[in-house]
Amino acid sequence: MQRNAKFSVLTSLLTAIMLTSCSEPLAPEDTTEHSKPAIILSMNDIYRINGIKRGSEGGLARVALLREQLEKEGDVLVIHAGDVLSPSLLGGRYQGEQMVDMLNFLDGTDDAAHPDTRLFTVFGNHEFDNSRCSRPDALVARVKQSQFTWLSGNMDFSRCPDSTPGFKDIADAENVIPHASVTVGGIKFGLFGITINNDDYWQLLTDRDQDYSENLSAVSRRRMNVTSYVAAAKRLTEKLRADGNEFIIAVTHLDWSEDSAILGVLEGALGPDMIIGGHNHSEGILPKSGPGPFVYKHDAEARTVGVFRFSKATQGPISYAHKSIILKAVVADSAPVQRRIQAWFDKHQDEFCASGGLSATCLDDPMGTTATEWALEETVNRSSRTKIGTWLAARMVAEATPLAGNFCADASAPSVGIIGSGSVRLNYSLDAGYALQRRDLEEMLPFSMGISKLCISGATLKKQLEKGLNRPGEGAWPHYSGLTLEMLAGKASQIFSMKDANGTIITDDMKVLVYINSYLASQGDDYDWGICSDVSGRRACSAKITAGGEAGIAEIVKRSVKDTDAIDLKKVILDDFAKAGSNAVGPGA
Repeated sequence: MQRNAKFSVLTSLLTAIMLTSCSEPLAPEDTTEHSKPAIILSMNDIYRINGIKRGSEGGLARVALLREQLEKEGDVLVIHAGDVLSPSLLGGRYQGEQMVDMLNFLDGTDDAAHPDTRLFTVFGNHEFDNSRCSRPDALVARVKQSQFTWLSGNMDFSRCPDSTPGFKDIADAENVIPHASVTVGGIKFGLFGITINNDDYWQLLTDRDQDYSENLSAVSRRRMNVTSYVAAAKRLTEKLRADGNEFIIAVTHLDWSEDSAILGVLEGALGPDMIIGGHNHSEGILPKSGPGPFVYKHDAEARTVGVFRFSKATQGPISYAHKSIILKAVVADSAPVQRRIQAWFDKHQDEFCASGGLSATCLDDPMGTTATEWALEETVNRSSRTKIGTWLAARMVAEATPLAGNFCADASAPSVGIIGSGSVRLNYSLDAGYALQRRDLEEMLPFSMGISKLCISGATLKKQLEKGLNRPGEGAWPHYSGLTLEMLAGKASQIFSMKDANGTIITDDMKVLVYINSYLASQGDDYDWGICSDVSGRRACSAKITAGGEAGIAEIVKRSVKDTDAIDLKKVILDDFAKAGSNAVGPGA
């Protein structure tokens, strides 16, 4: 199988460019039954229907036109590798309705009587941001709205506890299937989906060889998860090969390491011939060399998409060439799709601004000017210490410190701030002097951000920071303030020493007061602060902390004893910046 390097599309004449830029010829096509070659268009992790940078990169209007152009030269199958519904500014209000509407229209029509039989997506973890067994309505509504097919190869939606409403409507839905066979360009493709585990829906996952429990350690859960993904891939591949499929594609929403484990264990015919994946938001191919099979992922928000051109030699093997297409402002978009996107934006601004008692065009309101560059490109935000990440952690400490009271009064060091990079989601950097609008900040901080305070040992702080630093590229990567870390030589995630803001070494037995976003405090992203040992799962831990069940060790930062007075760092920042006019805000201001 052959691969070709990434290139940038500088014109809407994509067909001509792609045909003339292939570095290697494909095997001759078998045209006896089909005159058009098989082409797969892939994308993953698309949260904003209009793309990013105020619509100048990515977006579904550009994807739609690319699809239209590819369909003039080939038989096209479209694959979405998950994270369809959330999070986004519009998704917060419509719970993914706007995204499903645009995907329904990706083929140029939204006629429910003629569903898009060439669009398949796998469930991503963010499909469950607003739904779980106990409150399934949002996801049920989006599946019913969908005029395309959802792949659920390792999920059984009938497995919710009897005490909950459950996902019966999804379990019975005709457009939710574990695997599919589809003939494209004369080649019979087998597709199956694999979804990453999460505490919000762990009951639904299949192929576990032993009982799974949220009470297992994070290491044990991860090991069991990988084993189950491999088992599901083996089972589904075997089924699809038995059904006569010629080329098997696993559509996954997993981490790179988990995709690699599938290909590493299931060699040859035991495993898929290709993985088209999501969950990681930066494009890449693994392994980087060799005969394959390969894992392909592309940049989130359709900044890049994949185009795979297949060829089937007469009585010979199937081969393919891969291109990564960059979708920028210089690439034309579909005018009908863009008009539909704009209608959603107009509707959202009207409703959003009215509900907040703000001006009619509040999302365009000025919110200050950046004093320095805000490094928010996801590859940087989730793997490096940045000025904006450090500033957010420090702003959290500054807001919460006056409300500490006697909590952790015997702490040996100045307070530390920690915020998970997954809470910061703009996915592009802002230059110094950038004039912020409310929309920029709402998209950068899509979630409310409660603040918790922890009273923990230096040893616990060190261990959990190492855990986060060992996961570059993921939302678990921590931004921090009030700390200087010295790493062991050659060990990017192994801490040799920690110093507080005064330059004093924090020893293992010291008590440290840590202010942290509440998601991470309650075991989010597998952090473990030595609390909530008697409850299962992040939400149960969050409820226990909120109810005062970990008093003295982990508490919510509030302005008063009322639960409604809990501080939301996002609201604090928005209120501050709304007063700034054109003045500098954020780091360096």
